[in-house]
Amino acid sequence: MKNSLNTIAVLVLLIFAPLAQQAQTITCSSLCVTLIANDSINNGVAVSVSIADSGFINYPYVHQILDQSNNVIGTGSMFFFGQFGTTTQIYPATSTNTNWNNFVGTVVFVFDNDTCYLPYPCPTASTPEIENEESFTLSPNPATDLITIQTQNDLNSATIEILTIDGRTVQIMNMVRGNRIDIPTDQLPNGAYFLRIMDEEKFLKSERFVISR
Repeated sequence: MKNSLNTIAVLVLLIFAPLAQQAQTITCSSLCVTLIANDSINNGVAVSVSIADSGFINYPYVHQILDQSNNVIGTGSMFFFGQFGTTTQIYPATSTNTNWNNFVGTVVFVFDNDTCYLPYPCPTASTPEIENEESFTLSPNPATDLITIQTQNDLNSATIEILTIDGRTVQIMNMVRGNRIDIPTDQLPNGAYFLRIMDEEKFLKSERFVISR
Protein backbone atom coordinates (compact mmCIF):
# COMPACT_ATOMS: atom_id res chain seq x y z
CA MET A 1 0.00 0.00 0.00
CA LYS A 2 2.80 2.38 0.91
CA ASN A 3 4.60 1.66 -2.36
CA SER A 4 1.40 2.36 -4.30
CA LEU A 5 0.98 5.74 -2.58
CA ASN A 6 4.59 6.64 -3.34
CA THR A 7 4.06 5.72 -6.99
CA ILE A 8 0.96 7.92 -7.20
CA ALA A 9 2.82 10.83 -5.57
CA VAL A 10 5.64 10.53 -8.10
CA LEU A 11 3.17 10.47 -11.00
CA VAL A 12 1.41 13.59 -9.68
CA LEU A 13 4.73 15.40 -9.44
CA LEU A 14 5.67 14.35 -12.96
CA ILE A 15 2.34 15.60 -14.32
CA PHE A 16 2.40 18.98 -12.61
CA ALA A 17 6.12 19.72 -12.68
CA PRO A 18 6.11 20.90 -16.35
CA LEU A 19 3.23 23.27 -15.55
CA ALA A 20 5.07 24.79 -12.59
CA GLN A 21 8.22 25.14 -14.65
CA GLN A 22 6.28 26.79 -17.47
CA ALA A 23 4.66 29.30 -15.09
CA GLN A 24 8.08 30.32 -13.81
CA THR A 25 9.13 31.54 -17.28
CA ILE A 26 6.97 34.66 -16.89
CA THR A 27 8.74 37.49 -15.08
CA CYS A 28 8.20 41.24 -14.87
CA SER A 29 10.43 41.73 -17.92
CA SER A 30 7.92 39.69 -19.95
CA LEU A 31 5.10 42.15 -19.25
CA CYS A 32 4.14 45.28 -21.14
CA VAL A 33 1.30 47.77 -20.61
CA THR A 34 0.18 48.38 -24.19
CA LEU A 35 -2.73 50.74 -23.54
CA ILE A 36 -4.47 52.74 -20.81
CA ALA A 37 -7.85 54.18 -21.79
CA ASN A 38 -11.08 55.40 -20.25
CA ASP A 39 -13.86 52.85 -19.97
CA SER A 40 -16.90 55.08 -20.07
CA ILE A 41 -19.27 52.11 -20.04
CA ASN A 42 -18.12 51.04 -16.57
CA ASN A 43 -17.02 54.52 -15.40
CA GLY A 44 -13.46 53.34 -14.95
CA VAL A 45 -10.15 52.70 -16.68
CA ALA A 46 -9.10 49.82 -18.93
CA VAL A 47 -5.44 48.76 -18.69
CA SER A 48 -4.18 46.34 -21.37
CA VAL A 49 -1.30 44.11 -20.28
CA SER A 50 0.58 41.87 -22.74
CA ILE A 51 2.82 38.92 -21.90
CA ALA A 52 5.67 38.17 -24.30
CA ASP A 53 6.66 34.73 -22.93
CA SER A 54 4.71 31.49 -22.68
CA GLY A 55 3.38 30.20 -19.38
CA PHE A 56 0.67 31.29 -16.96
CA ILE A 57 0.32 33.82 -14.13
CA ASN A 58 -2.08 33.44 -11.21
CA TYR A 59 -4.40 36.07 -9.73
CA PRO A 60 -3.07 39.07 -11.72
CA TYR A 61 -4.43 42.57 -11.22
CA VAL A 62 -3.55 46.26 -11.55
CA HIS A 63 -2.73 47.38 -8.01
CA GLN A 64 -1.96 51.05 -8.71
CA ILE A 65 -1.38 53.56 -11.49
CA LEU A 66 1.33 56.11 -10.68
CA ASP A 67 2.06 59.40 -12.41
CA GLN A 68 5.58 60.70 -13.11
CA SER A 69 5.83 62.03 -9.55
CA ASN A 70 4.86 58.58 -8.18
CA ASN A 71 1.50 59.88 -6.99
CA VAL A 72 -1.23 57.23 -6.95
CA ILE A 73 -3.87 58.27 -9.49
CA GLY A 74 -5.56 54.93 -10.03
CA THR A 75 -6.22 51.65 -8.19
CA GLY A 76 -7.55 48.20 -8.99
CA SER A 77 -8.24 44.88 -7.32
CA MET A 78 -8.13 41.18 -8.19
CA PHE A 79 -10.40 40.57 -11.16
CA PHE A 80 -9.06 37.55 -13.09
CA PHE A 81 -7.91 34.16 -11.86
CA GLY A 82 -5.05 34.14 -14.35
CA GLN A 83 -3.59 35.10 -17.72
CA PHE A 84 -1.87 32.91 -20.26
CA GLY A 85 1.44 33.86 -21.80
CA THR A 86 1.61 35.41 -25.31
CA THR A 87 -1.79 37.07 -24.76
CA THR A 88 -3.12 40.53 -23.96
CA GLN A 89 -5.72 41.01 -21.25
CA ILE A 90 -7.69 44.09 -20.23
CA TYR A 91 -7.71 44.88 -16.50
CA PRO A 92 -10.17 47.28 -14.85
CA ALA A 93 -9.14 50.09 -12.52
CA THR A 94 -10.60 53.30 -11.13
CA SER A 95 -9.02 56.72 -11.46
CA THR A 96 -9.76 60.43 -11.18
CA ASN A 97 -7.68 60.98 -14.33
CA THR A 98 -9.69 61.21 -17.55
CA ASN A 99 -7.04 62.04 -20.17
CA TRP A 100 -4.63 59.23 -21.02
CA ASN A 101 -3.57 60.41 -24.50
CA ASN A 102 -0.08 61.58 -23.48
CA PHE A 103 0.13 59.89 -20.10
CA VAL A 104 3.57 58.83 -18.86
CA GLY A 105 3.78 56.87 -15.63
CA THR A 106 3.93 53.44 -14.02
CA VAL A 107 1.48 50.59 -13.54
CA VAL A 108 2.01 48.51 -10.40
CA PHE A 109 0.97 45.01 -11.49
CA VAL A 110 0.67 42.08 -9.09
CA PHE A 111 0.55 38.35 -9.78
CA ASP A 112 1.49 35.22 -7.81
CA ASN A 113 4.07 36.54 -5.29
CA ASP A 114 5.50 39.17 -7.64
CA THR A 115 4.97 42.93 -7.81
CA CYS A 116 5.99 44.53 -11.12
CA TYR A 117 6.53 48.22 -11.80
CA LEU A 118 5.68 48.54 -15.48
CA PRO A 119 6.51 51.82 -17.25
CA TYR A 120 3.91 53.30 -19.56
CA PRO A 121 4.25 53.68 -22.48
CA CYS A 122 6.01 50.34 -22.67
CA PRO A 123 9.67 50.93 -23.68
CA THR A 124 10.44 47.37 -24.85
CA ALA A 125 11.46 47.43 -28.49
CA SER A 126 9.92 44.03 -29.21
CA THR A 127 6.44 45.07 -28.07
CA PRO A 128 3.87 46.40 -30.55
CA GLU A 129 4.17 50.04 -31.50
CA ILE A 130 1.21 52.18 -30.41
CA GLU A 131 -0.08 54.35 -33.20
CA ASN A 132 -1.71 57.72 -32.74
CA GLU A 133 -5.14 58.22 -31.25
CA GLU A 134 -6.85 58.80 -34.59
CA SER A 135 -5.70 55.54 -36.22
CA PHE A 136 -9.27 54.37 -36.80
CA THR A 137 -12.89 55.25 -36.14
CA LEU A 138 -15.73 52.88 -35.33
CA SER A 139 -19.42 53.47 -36.00
CA PRO A 140 -22.23 53.30 -35.10
CA ASN A 141 -21.78 53.25 -31.36
CA PRO A 142 -24.03 51.96 -29.84
CA ALA A 143 -24.35 49.31 -32.57
CA THR A 144 -26.92 46.66 -33.38
CA ASP A 145 -25.99 44.09 -36.06
CA LEU A 146 -23.05 45.75 -37.84
CA ILE A 147 -20.10 48.02 -37.07
CA THR A 148 -17.89 49.79 -39.59
CA ILE A 149 -14.20 50.58 -39.09
CA GLN A 150 -12.66 53.44 -41.07
CA THR A 151 -8.86 53.69 -40.94
CA GLN A 152 -6.63 56.59 -41.97
CA ASN A 153 -4.42 54.31 -44.06
CA ASP A 154 -5.03 51.00 -45.79
CA LEU A 155 -4.55 47.91 -43.66
CA ASN A 156 -2.20 45.40 -45.27
CA SER A 157 -2.53 42.18 -43.27
CA ALA A 158 -4.43 43.10 -40.13
CA THR A 159 -5.97 41.10 -37.32
CA ILE A 160 -9.15 42.52 -35.83
CA GLU A 161 -10.36 41.29 -32.44
CA ILE A 162 -13.54 41.92 -30.49
CA LEU A 163 -13.18 41.30 -26.75
CA THR A 164 -15.56 41.35 -23.84
CA ILE A 165 -14.97 43.90 -21.09
CA ASP A 166 -13.18 41.19 -19.05
CA GLY A 167 -10.72 40.49 -21.85
CA ARG A 168 -12.16 37.38 -23.57
CA THR A 169 -11.87 37.28 -27.36
CA VAL A 170 -15.30 36.59 -28.85
CA GLN A 171 -14.69 37.41 -32.52
CA ILE A 172 -11.57 37.58 -34.69
CA MET A 173 -10.79 38.41 -38.32
CA ASN A 174 -7.40 37.69 -39.92
CA MET A 175 -5.66 38.95 -43.09
CA VAL A 176 -7.86 42.07 -43.29
CA ARG A 177 -7.03 44.63 -46.00
CA GLY A 178 -8.36 48.05 -46.99
CA ASN A 179 -9.43 51.14 -45.05
CA ARG A 180 -13.14 50.38 -44.58
CA ILE A 181 -14.22 47.16 -42.92
CA ASP A 182 -17.76 46.06 -42.09
CA ILE A 183 -18.00 43.61 -39.18
CA PRO A 184 -21.24 41.73 -38.43
CA THR A 185 -22.17 41.80 -34.75
CA ASP A 186 -25.56 40.10 -34.95
CA GLN A 187 -24.23 37.08 -32.99
CA LEU A 188 -23.00 39.19 -30.07
CA PRO A 189 -25.26 39.67 -27.05
CA ASN A 190 -26.05 43.15 -25.76
CA GLY A 191 -23.25 44.64 -23.70
CA ALA A 192 -19.91 46.46 -23.77
CA TYR A 193 -16.94 45.33 -25.88
CA PHE A 194 -13.46 46.36 -26.97
CA LEU A 195 -12.27 46.30 -30.56
CA ARG A 196 -8.56 46.35 -31.39
CA ILE A 197 -6.45 46.06 -34.53
CA MET A 198 -2.96 44.68 -35.05
CA ASP A 199 -1.52 45.58 -38.46
CA GLU A 200 2.00 44.54 -39.48
CA GLU A 201 3.07 44.23 -35.81
CA LYS A 202 1.71 47.69 -34.97
CA PHE A 203 -0.97 47.98 -32.32
CA LEU A 204 -3.66 50.46 -33.35
CA LYS A 205 -5.90 52.19 -30.83
CA SER A 206 -8.43 50.04 -28.94
CA GLU A 207 -11.99 51.32 -29.13
CA ARG A 208 -14.88 50.58 -26.80
CA PHE A 209 -18.36 50.07 -28.17
CA VAL A 210 -21.76 48.85 -27.06
CA ILE A 211 -24.24 46.41 -28.60
CA SER A 212 -27.76 47.58 -27.83
CA ARG A 213 -30.88 46.31 -29.60
